Amino acid sequence: ALAPPPPRVCGEVYLALPYLAQALGSLDARVVACVRKEEGPRWWWAYQVRVETAGLRFLLVRRYSQFRRLHARLRALPTPAERLPHLTSRKPHRTQSEAFAETRRAALDEYLQGLVGDAGLRTSLSLQAFLELGALVGRNAVLSPAPSPSMRARSSNT
Repeated sequence: ALAPPPPRVCGEVYLALPYLAQALGSLDARVVACVRKEEGPRWWWAYQVRVETAGLRFLLVRRYSQFRRLHARLRALPTPAERLPHLTSRKPHRTQSEAFAETRRAALDEYLQGLVGDAGLRTSLSLQAFLELGALVGRNAVLSPAPSPSMRARSSNT
């Protein structure tokens, strides 16, 4: 059996990192809130994602576009398409009321629950990077951009 990873020092606090299997086995992620973000005259909805794993809990902020990029990366994997949960469609900016954002939050939560509930998808580096689990499990995932449809077609023809 392998020894557990050594504790990391963060200031005066020692953090015992979980094994990858522990972190993924206890992984739970929920989209818990939608927040209107503003920058000058522009505004958008952001979604708070609560991640719990191996006794740790933290919040992330994600935009819908980040969920779309994650979905594109997961679709590029050799995973059967029927295993991927449905990602809610993109709507024009003019429809983005508070009620719309809450409906999308619930749909994104269902989508994320589908991903973390699937043992095969849960081990995906793309999902782990989206949930910022790399540092927690002692590795850093570097992701390249999602392949375009033409690149996927070329790679499947070779």
